[in-house]
Amino acid sequence: MKILIIASDGKFLLNLKKELIERMSEKDHDIFVSAPESDADEDLKKIGCKILRSRIDRRGLNLFKDISTYTDYKKAIKKTKPDLVITYTIKCNIYGGLAARKYKVPYVANITGLGTAFQRNRIFKTLITAIYKRSLKKAKVVFFENSSNKEVMLQAKIIKETQAVVLKGAGVNLEKFKPLPVNENISTISFLMIGRIMKEKGIDELIYAAKKLKEKSTPCRIKIIGSFEENYLEELDLLKKADILYYEGVQSDIVPFLQECHAVILPSYHEGMSNALLEGAASARPLITSDIPGCREAVIDGETGYLVKARDAEDLFLKMNKFANLTLNQIKNMSQASRAHVAGIFDKEIVVKTTLSKIFDD
Repeated sequence: MKILIIASDGKFLLNLKKELIERMSEKDHDIFVSAPESDADEDLKKIGCKILRSRIDRRGLNLFKDISTYTDYKKAIKKTKPDLVITYTIKCNIYGGLAARKYKVPYVANITGLGTAFQRNRIFKTLITAIYKRSLKKAKVVFFENSSNKEVMLQAKIIKETQAVVLKGAGVNLEKFKPLPVNENISTISFLMIGRIMKEKGIDELIYAAKKLKEKSTPCRIKIIGSFEENYLEELDLLKKADILYYEGVQSDIVPFLQECHAVILPSYHEGMSNALLEGAASARPLITSDIPGCREAVIDGETGYLVKARDAEDLFLKMNKFANLTLNQIKNMSQASRAHVAGIFDKEIVVKTTLSKIFDD
């Protein structure tokens, strides 16, 4: 079978769907990937992918750029003549789905999160609902990473119940992310945020909490790793100079940072299912994150970490301060419980098997 995967980012695809692609390649499926150029291209080729270029403005609302994206997906389908199209993220789902419908190719969509699309004004929400209805109408399967996102789309009558399948996010590779020893130096508690630097990831709330922890002389160190989606560079530089918050750039290997930290933080506004949280918990790190779909599933509040009121900077400060005052034994117990929780629910092997069974009707 020839399979065309349409994605907005090759690195995302490699990091989160490598095992799935490998399983499909092992079954002798011919895999094509349509995505913008990325430093993951060579690694994607190594696991059996043939790369086609496509353009996409992931966050913008430029009609002309979106038309170019749709055109690229149509060209990819005409060139590869796939038996199946698989799409990831909102614009790929929309324009990839429309292109697959146009050429009558079976397709599968993956809702990795709703973002702000359903939280804007009524006119925009009505528009995006209408577009999604058209693009997903003929989808063979629509995968979700949490049940709340599924219910939003069902209530909006975008899809049918028979199309929807909820996975446990992308899952986490329990062999790659193994339990790490707890950093026993609790004289300075180390927090780590892994995520894109943008308002919707809760960066403003984290900055507030970091400043207040410094003001209260709470002995802690806070680091962020990830790419910039919005311009916080100048502010983060000033915070680093003031010994308040440390931005460590984009990292290809997050394990050294997980080894050093005591807890992983993500005060996000919305998620499909946060992979940063799953990887942190699999590494035996407690989590401090928003009480929202896509984050709360990774935490047993008070046992494996703390849930924080969404968009509530003061509550984030209070939970971080509470964690910073735990004993070493309490942190160790929370760390072990965090690993056990995700290992029992979010094993990537189970997610991959479920995905393949739904795609190929095994």
